[in-house]
Amino acid sequence: MLQITEKAYAWISSVIMGISVFCLLLILSSPIVSAKDSESELDPLRPADTSSPRDTLHSFLSNISQFIEDSRQGTRDDKSYRAYRRAGQTLDFSNVPEGDTRIDLPPDNQIPGDAEVADGAIREWTIPNTSITIVKISDGPRAGQFLFSSSTVKQLEGLYRQAKDLPYQPGVTKGYYEELVNMDVNIHMQERELRTRLQSVDTNSPRTTLEGFLDNVNLAYELVVETNKQLQEKPPKITRQQAREIEKTAVSYLQRASDTLDLSQLPKALRQDISIETVLLMKEIFDRMLLPPIESIPDAQMVAAAHEQANGSSSQTTRAFRWKIPTAQIEIVEILEGERQGEFLFSANSVKQASDIYKKIKDLPYRQKYFGGIELEYKSPDISPDFYENYVSASGYLIPQAHFMG
Repeated sequence: MLQITEKAYAWISSVIMGISVFCLLLILSSPIVSAKDSESELDPLRPADTSSPRDTLHSFLSNISQFIEDSRQGTRDDKSYRAYRRAGQTLDFSNVPEGDTRIDLPPDNQIPGDAEVADGAIREWTIPNTSITIVKISDGPRAGQFLFSSSTVKQLEGLYRQAKDLPYQPGVTKGYYEELVNMDVNIHMQERELRTRLQSVDTNSPRTTLEGFLDNVNLAYELVVETNKQLQEKPPKITRQQAREIEKTAVSYLQRASDTLDLSQLPKALRQDISIETVLLMKEIFDRMLLPPIESIPDAQMVAAAHEQANGSSSQTTRAFRWKIPTAQIEIVEILEGERQGEFLFSANSVKQASDIYKKIKDLPYRQKYFGGIELEYKSPDISPDFYENYVSASGYLIPQAHFMG
């Protein structure tokens, strides 16, 4: 099963919060400003005021308005991001799985404030003529706070789609959601490409080598499939130039996957072209077999223990550690000399035989992704159907429609 790292989970959570915050902003845009939150920078650690529906609504609008204003003026700083975080603190994400106002907010005196909720009788409040609800949290670390409910957070994108064609209310922030999404997409693509080009696959054990290989091919496949789909839309959702940039990122993923191969027996001039083709051939082989459970694949500690045992029972020079993938003629071996000494790579012999192995099994069906929950799950169970055949039939293009000759 795919394991999400703490860092990745934090990034995913921030993306979900960002989308939710700005969808809600665009549904609720209003020039309301809260006096309490305008003083938050006097105490930068102070969280958003969520003591009543009125304070929650004011906190959200005043803080996100500050963030937007700073963004548009190009002056985003620590204060801006603290305001953004306070806006996010008004939303309840506890039950959320991994808009442009267009709504007329009622007068302040019709929104329950501290006095109205003091006796505990009011536990939730819904903005009139909407399903947007602020509720009092009953348990957990945020018990007693009034937050935009988890059901509201879940349906924000749907609410935004319903409201986006309605006219704006006077004096509100216009068009920021689309502006921010376009800006952040470009930023994330640049960061992702930078990481892709600079970060190498961990090859310090057979386990990390196989994981890195599969993860990178799957990432490339996802990019290629989605980009081809967008190019086939009528009209296309992206330009050819944009598609070529995405193709470069996909190629980078495949090149990273090829770093797990021992190419020492191939001519240097042919390594790049042959390596990508070999990566796709091997992925086709893996996609037709049930991969072993992750804990059964040797990690660095298991390798060290095997070496220690071998050294204790023999006076001979240490032999290279080898691990063969069950039911396949493919093995990962330890490199004992040269510039890649100490790494675990798919053996040069496996690279040489990949084409012949593929020809023997290409008529077999791809393995199932799910077996009713009782299968031996692998960390990266995704398959990439026809990736190899599409690549060779397109003369080495991953996204042929992005090229004139494609």
